[in-house]
Amino acid sequence: MIGKAPIAILAAVLLSACANVRNLHQVDAKIWRSAQPTHSHFHLLEKQGIGEVLTLRDWHPDNDVASRFKFHQITMRAGEIKDEEIVKALRILVSAEKPVLIHCYHGSDRTGAVVAMYRMVVQNWTREKAIEELMEPKHGHHARIFPGIRKYLQTVDIEKIRREVHARPLPKPEVTPPGRPG
Repeated sequence: MIGKAPIAILAAVLLSACANVRNLHQVDAKIWRSAQPTHSHFHLLEKQGIGEVLTLRDWHPDNDVASRFKFHQITMRAGEIKDEEIVKALRILVSAEKPVLIHCYHGSDRTGAVVAMYRMVVQNWTREKAIEELMEPKHGHHARIFPGIRKYLQTVDIEKIRREVHARPLPKPEVTPPGRPG
């Protein structure tokens, strides 16, 4: 288990070393969120201890770096968040063995929805608090373009999702082989 002081030091080092990674924020001790990293950003993230990557994009430029990380992909659409996709993402996050970066293109809508659900399902945050964080300007949520994300978070059955995330044994993470288009 990582102590609080080393986590704070790791967070400070990661944030300063990766200052140019758009929308990079720490969620908790092992989870980070961002917009789509560039090839050089992935190199910096790896040097700073990120060991797993969860992309929520269908097409993505991560294939050339996928072999350096435990790589997960869940194709999500910001216009239609589905329980099944949320459950898959949360299972990956709770079973991660190394610090994990979750991202989509902007790191604001799909990533924001998954992080909000992580806050409610895993960290027991209230809906209001999770939605408030999603709406913080620093995260860049496109509320006018994707109003369904907020509606989803306001109406989703948290207990059902929690049961599904924790009920069955966690599956082995799906790993996209390097070079395979997503």
